[in-house]
Amino acid sequence: MMIKNSSQSRSIQALVLTVLLFTFAHQTAWAAEVQAPIDIQKTVTFKGDFNKLKADFLAKEPLLKLMPNVEQLKPHGQPDTWFYRMKPMGKLGVTHVAEYTAAYRHDTQDNTLVSTWTNIPGTGNADLTGKVVYSPGSNGDIQMSLTMKGSLNKIQVPAVYTMGAGSVTRKIFESNVDQYMKNVVKTYGN
Repeated sequence: MMIKNSSQSRSIQALVLTVLLFTFAHQTAWAAEVQAPIDIQKTVTFKGDFNKLKADFLAKEPLLKLMPNVEQLKPHGQPDTWFYRMKPMGKLGVTHVAEYTAAYRHDTQDNTLVSTWTNIPGTGNADLTGKVVYSPGSNGDIQMSLTMKGSLNKIQVPAVYTMGAGSVTRKIFESNVDQYMKNVVKTYGN
């Protein structure tokens, strides 16, 4: 294409500059990354079959599979190390697929079952560590106490949602933890 006069040249330059500025503004306005801090402490007591719970605790995988909305759960190289990929979670243009690998340790201490997990750095977009303790009580009661700390990272959101995206994603993740606890009660409860 041959430009015949400087007026056409300036018009084309202005058009190119407008397109570049719009593209930059669009990327800036729509591409943001946020983090959702996680700090969960929950306890539930229920009547249940502690021996069945203990057998599945020692087998490990049956309890891990009770976490809802897991798209993929698979062993990851080392013993007692598991890779998780959650199903997409989000609302109103905020969607996050949490992925992480955790090394687990399962201990029995005086008939109390203790499972701890530690994040393996560099294996996903979440950094989660935690502990769940299952204790038998009197009259067939089982107490389950769960603590979890860390963060869900690299949540891609439109920039306009940066203020609330972490909170929304955290609440959805916490509802998954609540559902996990309900699944344990349903599976091992009387």
